[in-house]
Amino acid sequence: KGLFLSFLILVIPGMLLTDDIKAGKSDAMPAESILKRELLLFEEIPMVVTAFKKPQKISDAPSAMYVITEKDIRQSGVLKLEDLFRLVPGMDVMSINRQTSGVSARGFNSEFANKLLVLIDGRSVYLPVFGGLVWNSLPLFMENIKQIEIMRGPGATLYGANAFNGVINIITKEPGEGEGNYISGTFGSNETRKGVYINEGRTNKIDYRFSAGYEEEEGYHKNDAFADFKRFPKATARVTYNLSNTSNLQFFGGILQGEQGQISPWISMLVEESKSEGLTDYEMLRYENSFSEHSDISLQLYRNELNFEISSLDVDTSTIDFEGQYSFDGGRNVLVTGGNVRRNYVKSTIFNDGEAVDEFEFGLFAQHEYRLLNNLSFVTGIKMQHSERIDEKFSPRFTILYTPVKNHVFRVSVGKAYRNPTIYEAFDTITLYPFPFPLSWLRLKSSGHRYLRPESIIAYELGYRSRLDENTNFSLELYLNEMNDLIEHIPVKYFPPGGQIIPLEVSPRNRSDARAMGIEVGISHYFFPWCKAFLNYTFQDIENTSTHNKIRSSPQNKLNGGIYCTFENGASFSCWASYVGKTATEPTMKGLEPSIRIGDYTRLDARIARTFMKNNLEIAIVGQNLLEGNHYEYPGVEVERMFFGTFSYKF
Repeated sequence: KGLFLSFLILVIPGMLLTDDIKAGKSDAMPAESILKRELLLFEEIPMVVTAFKKPQKISDAPSAMYVITEKDIRQSGVLKLEDLFRLVPGMDVMSINRQTSGVSARGFNSEFANKLLVLIDGRSVYLPVFGGLVWNSLPLFMENIKQIEIMRGPGATLYGANAFNGVINIITKEPGEGEGNYISGTFGSNETRKGVYINEGRTNKIDYRFSAGYEEEEGYHKNDAFADFKRFPKATARVTYNLSNTSNLQFFGGILQGEQGQISPWISMLVEESKSEGLTDYEMLRYENSFSEHSDISLQLYRNELNFEISSLDVDTSTIDFEGQYSFDGGRNVLVTGGNVRRNYVKSTIFNDGEAVDEFEFGLFAQHEYRLLNNLSFVTGIKMQHSERIDEKFSPRFTILYTPVKNHVFRVSVGKAYRNPTIYEAFDTITLYPFPFPLSWLRLKSSGHRYLRPESIIAYELGYRSRLDENTNFSLELYLNEMNDLIEHIPVKYFPPGGQIIPLEVSPRNRSDARAMGIEVGISHYFFPWCKAFLNYTFQDIENTSTHNKIRSSPQNKLNGGIYCTFENGASFSCWASYVGKTATEPTMKGLEPSIRIGDYTRLDARIARTFMKNNLEIAIVGQNLLEGNHYEYPGVEVERMFFGTFSYKF
């Protein structure tokens, strides 16, 4: 049945298009209008803000950048946000179960991947509790995303500790861009049901967008201890009040509340029942003012809150952050500078013996670009960051950008970054009973260590980006990362006393160093203004230089490719594939868990769609994991072949 459906989803586009192309019939906008619109998209060079905290062409960015556009998101057909990153060179995605994924940049992927910073509209969603984030707990609608910018390599010069191996910046559309109403629905495998309603518009001085939705599915495991279902209602709002032609005040807000099954296999060791209930909400205010065409200022204040309860385990977290930024563009000199103050509050039964952890931190940053010649620029930056547990740390970065020929840019850079120990690593106080009879009376204690040093990285990068012709873009990245003081949980007490037979207590320690080197190469080509193909390859080799063992938590080889086509009659077809090499799990607790090998796999996804009623109505069919049926990305969890039907309507 699955192979038959896979065949249909790949063959139907030809059947869908033939009659209308021959007859020239279409409910879509005129072909000439589509062609003009697509040519404009085809000719423009993407603009990014993440690498400099101000808009610039991607070719001028002092870091390795990749952009996922609104169109890419729609045509990919993915339902989970993190699946978008499977197609990005240098990025690793691993499905822990249907609801939980590990996402990392340039290696070190795991159940709690903690070396990647994620921003939504400039608001950090990094969780100081465990590090990383729970992707499906984000109050966010993919329908509202304008583009996603992925910066590979350290970003601590602008974003501070935890921007260790990369930064993902999710940028939503400006409110009022699509005036009116929007509804969409998704139905399919694993009893998936999803609905979204969006209303947006503009008045004299106010632009607004309100979104609400509900997501429900049963997951891969049904009616057992590893059930990974979810039931999430959520809502977001974004409002801009235009104070004048050069200044505005913006409000962002969102809430998600619901229940889901197993969040992670590791957390399931702590509780009898893995079902969880939780609440995520945020509010952010931002003020922007352009003093002139050369200088502007922005101030923002936000609060993130995450509360969840799993059986007897409960965690309440809150982050409040205030940031100010000033930028100046004087032609040959460009400066961005600012600072922030942050408070992290965590209270849980598994941290600090149940007492709240309340910490403050602050930082100052500056980044400057000097254009010595029209084709030669130097970018220097540094950030100082201080927290209650960590003394002042400085994260410098230096980049040279050279354009010997138009549309051919070379980049050389070196930078340093840190990852601060998480609250879990510093204040953990957990007792487990993991041993079977007759050793069931033995307890395993996991204890935090408050005097851990931050993990550090020095990154050396060589990049080349070019527009080979008006149809083709090419990029190449080479990197070498030297990492020190990596934190691992290791046994510190055994039974019997003085022996090394059964671990009774584990604790985090700055135990090892590592070296990572890699190559990322990508090419995209427009066969026609309405048909784009892409191909990219990643090689990475990571070694624990303390033990001289290879670190296999991320694949050594990865190859991605795809094609997106939108036809003049309103039909579209997209197909993408990803080959991921062999990996092996990195134990959360060294000496207690084995490293488990996971075989390579190839994932193939496809989407066919057709628009009607002057492009206001779209109906699509999506197939995921069409090639292999089921495969493993994490021990004990098979990623299944799935099919979905979707519709969207604008009015």
